[in-house]
Amino acid sequence: MTNVVGLACDTFPTESTQDTKLNKEGCALRMDGVPRSRVLVDIDKLDVPDDQPHPDFLFFLDQSGSWAIPIEIKRGTPKMGHVVKQLQGGAQIIENRIGPDKVDHFRALLVSGNVAKAGRPLLKDARVIFNRQEEPIIRLKCGDSLNKLCKLVIK
Repeated sequence: MTNVVGLACDTFPTESTQDTKLNKEGCALRMDGVPRSRVLVDIDKLDVPDDQPHPDFLFFLDQSGSWAIPIEIKRGTPKMGHVVKQLQGGAQIIENRIGPDKVDHFRALLVSGNVAKAGRPLLKDARVIFNRQEEPIIRLKCGDSLNKLCKLVIK
């Protein structure tokens, strides 16, 4: 089993990694109850070109295998086409800097205040490609705990 948390700590600059703060523009995701073997990377603190779509955070976890999760946070109603591009950009960063062979499990996460009724089918059908596999986008609400995702997908 690969230690993706250690690999992420070695790959990303120390100033870009943090442990507890998942908050953008008034929409937060709590970290209570999330396993301790983790690292959170703030993409804004990386050298990523402004014209390259990217998510707000990358989350790495060693729990029942190695997990990599790009996270996009939107306070209001997200535009799904833009969200998909941002999460796909996160998948590319993980593939390029960590390597898809070092990740056992990949999920893409949107955290938002709400999703308009017209956008719900788009969210349901939206996919992010990681290691040539299409993965659905999972959505949590502002104020939820990231532990909710861990309970949903990490057994």
